[in-house]
Amino acid sequence: MEIGYYPGCSLEGVSKEFDISLRKVCSLLDIKLVEIPDWHCCGTSPLHAFSQGLSYLLPYKNIQKAVETGIKGILVPCPSCLYSLCFTVEAYKNDGVIKNYLIHNTGFEYTGDLKIYHILDFLRDLVTLEALKNSIKKPLKGLKVVSYYGCLMRFHGIEIDDDEQPTIIDKIVESIGGEPLEWTHKVECCGAGLSITRPDITQRLLKDILDSAKRAGADCVTSVCPLCQSNLDMRQKGLSQASGNQYNMPVVYLTQLIGIALGAKSNELGMEKLIVDFIPTMKEKGLL
Repeated sequence: MEIGYYPGCSLEGVSKEFDISLRKVCSLLDIKLVEIPDWHCCGTSPLHAFSQGLSYLLPYKNIQKAVETGIKGILVPCPSCLYSLCFTVEAYKNDGVIKNYLIHNTGFEYTGDLKIYHILDFLRDLVTLEALKNSIKKPLKGLKVVSYYGCLMRFHGIEIDDDEQPTIIDKIVESIGGEPLEWTHKVECCGAGLSITRPDITQRLLKDILDSAKRAGADCVTSVCPLCQSNLDMRQKGLSQASGNQYNMPVVYLTQLIGIALGAKSNELGMEKLIVDFIPTMKEKGLL
């Protein structure tokens, strides 16, 4: 199988382990990733405050590059990037002013024949959970996982699963032999966008999420959003100091869990880049 690939800025920088583990998983599943040539930042949410036009133009140029390369479908792991691309396509289709603006500034007229996937619907609809299950070499038996969806399912134009009660990550965890747990905070915001301006709000939200995971009896939290993962992972030490409680919950990318189940080694999945060490849990569960 071959699929276009738009890693976006996060996977090239602070969330490199997401990119590393995703590439390894695709390699093990015999999926060829065709990176969009000369791709650039999509602008994500901050650009809207600076220039509404550019917030459409940057994602549109990436779409143009993909189409002109001959790519028919692209995999976009970062939810923020996914939103920028999907929202731009939606605006192009439904708003004549935006459509004319984009065509005028790029000389490119999009015909709507590029399929945009997140990692979740890519695994569910193209790879299929059955095929994933059949590829497993080391089932995650005994690993109790809470699936953290965050705001992803509430982004306009992203129709992957139910907005309020999504189950797709849980089904993927189950297909690789893990035990998905029910918990109360799987779609609650982690407050990552407020981590600089209102850290007090972010700390409260993080505490609620991590407390819920602990109450559920989780061995780890799994996420598919770079912003959510980094916020939940890197801020636990500060949260422990502020609250007096100890927080030491591993927050791993779903692709890292899949990679383990497919037989990859931890150093092939960027596990060493996680702030809260997941290696002791892996050893305890016999996954190393």
